[in-house]
Amino acid sequence: MGTDYQGSQTLYKPWPAVGTAHSHVHAIIGLMADHHLVPDDIDEIRVHVGDYHDLMCRPLDARRAPSTLVDAKFSLPFLVAVAAVRRTVEVPDFLPTGLRDPEVLNTARKVVPVPDKSLDWTMELPPGRVELLLRDGRCVSRTGTDVPGSSHAP
Repeated sequence: MGTDYQGSQTLYKPWPAVGTAHSHVHAIIGLMADHHLVPDDIDEIRVHVGDYHDLMCRPLDARRAPSTLVDAKFSLPFLVAVAAVRRTVEVPDFLPTGLRDPEVLNTARKVVPVPDKSLDWTMELPPGRVELLLRDGRCVSRTGTDVPGSSHAP
């Protein structure tokens, strides 16, 4: 068995998407639940992104409406929209019907990346931050820490 145990460095993914998006997904699920929101309550979804997360937002129009399973799993706007609509992300969200879901696509059009150099990936991936501008004028935000499956929330 050895003495060099590295299990705490393994990411267990609760959602079937690229692990670097999980902090944003976790943040929006929490916001939707804590504030009892539905997608129609939202005017704009601001995803704060460093250099690496920004790659998952470009080109923005294509990332808001990915056409393939692989593109969708690496699309931050699409993943955040799915999580806002469903409060989870599951395998059926990447099937052809999931990729064309009108409520998800409408919500994805509300996603706006906000560049933030403090979130650039250096030694470890920084957590994602999501800010919701709501139709009633409120603004709520959350940073995606203690993501399920991480070493902080095994």
